[in-house]
Parts: sequence; structure tokens; C-alpha cells
Amino acid sequence: MPAISNYLTNGALCEIPNHEYMTGGFSTIYMSRNRVRSWDEVSFTIQAGGRHAPIHPQAPKMQFVSQDVRIFAPECADLYRRLSIRECARIQTFPDNFIFHY
Repeated sequence: MPAISNYLTNGALCEIPNHEYMTGGFSTIYMSRNRVRSWDEVSFTIQAGGRHAPIHPQAPKMQFVSQDVRIFAPECADLYRRLSIRECARIQTFPDNFIFHY
């Protein structure tokens, strides 16, 4: 589920703890490269800030516009979302019972 107001937790409303993703804008630096990895590719580095979380692999690759400019495929815009905290934790091999407090 999307986080409340970009980064606040839904807390007990999450069916799976920490399984929420940050909403909000993407910086021009973030949008300058293809941020989508497919299911069988190695993930991007998981950074501490939600703004830089990789895009979920359900989305198609970003479309090239020009050097350092990419966009989300307009016909698939609803498929682009950041990985959830729980998904990032799994990639980093945190145990599923580990709870992040934020």
C-alpha cells in the first residue's frame, strides 16, 4: 500500500508489516537513468532514503527521451511504484519478522 503523505507509515493497517512504499515525486537525477530492473536482474543499491528506492519490476523499462532524460511509459503509468520497505528488506536479506520503526 502507499505510505501516508509520501513517507508516513500506515502502521497497523498494513496487512504485512512495512509493506508500504513511498509516494511523491521523482528527482530529475533519479529520472535521468532507467530505474527499472526486471525480475531476473540484480537490484540497484538500496539506499536509506525512500526517494531513491528502485522501481518495482512489474513496470516496463523507462522510455529514453534524450541524454539524461527518461520517462515512465504513459500507457503503463499505474505500474510504476517504488519497492516497498518490506521488498527492500527482502533484497537485503533481513528476516521477515524484522520490523522497521519510522
